[in-house]
Amino acid sequence: MTLWSVITSLAIIGIALHILFFYRLRRDCRDEWIDLGSPNPFLPNDARSGWAITKYVLSGSFERLPDKRLVKLGRVLRYYEWFYIIAFSSFALLFFYSLVSR
Repeated sequence: MTLWSVITSLAIIGIALHILFFYRLRRDCRDEWIDLGSPNPFLPNDARSGWAITKYVLSGSFERLPDKRLVKLGRVLRYYEWFYIIAFSSFALLFFYSLVSR
């Protein structure tokens, strides 16, 4: 597998996780979805709702939801987002390090 196929695969997995999580949140816990600003995974959200969504997932605020399957999906999404943040930061640091070390 090439690097680009790995990156593309991870992006597709992340998009699918977000779509599934917010679809199920809207379907099963509508009040929580509305409190988050009715996020749409296909259309761009404004900065305020984007930050609220990120904070909601990364802080684990979904743990208090009554739907345990949705909580499990939220945990997978949270692990993915932390992995993504760490991987992106590492690649960015390696990229800038390679520029400086030439």
